[in-house]
Amino acid sequence: MNNLTVSGRLGRDPELRSTASGDPVCSFSLAVNRRKRDADALWFDVSVWGKQGETVARFLSKGSEAVICGEVDVREFDRRDGTPGFALTLNARQVTFVGGKSDGGDGERSAPAQSQAPPPASDRTGYTPDDDDIPF
Repeated sequence: MNNLTVSGRLGRDPELRSTASGDPVCSFSLAVNRRKRDADALWFDVSVWGKQGETVARFLSKGSEAVICGEVDVREFDRRDGTPGFALTLNARQVTFVGGKSDGGDGERSAPAQSQAPPPASDRTGYTPDDDDIPF
C-alpha cells in the first residue's frame, strides 16, 4: 500500500473544478520543508476529491498550513525547453487543517484548526470503557 503523510503550506490558492461526470476535485501545491534549513522545499501537486475538496477550497488559501495523507505518485512531463521533468503528486485521502493563513487570514477562508478525533476504543461486543475502567 502506498501511503504518505506530509505537513506543509499551500503554495497557491486551491482551485475547485468538476470532472465531466460532475465530481468535485480541488487542486493546489504544497511546500514541505526539509530538515536541513538550507535545502529547498519539496513541492507536491495535491488533489482532494468530493466534499472534502469543496471544504478545502472554502477554508484554505495560499500560505495555510495543512497535513495531507494520501497516495503519492511521480508524474513525468516535458519542460518548455524540451528537457524531462518530474513532479510529486499526492491524491489526498485526508486533509487536516493546522491553522489559518500565515498572514492572519481573510475572513471566511480562515477556519479554526480541524482534526478528526479517533472513535472511542471498543471491543467486538460494543463495550466502550469509561474513565473508571482505566487502571491508571
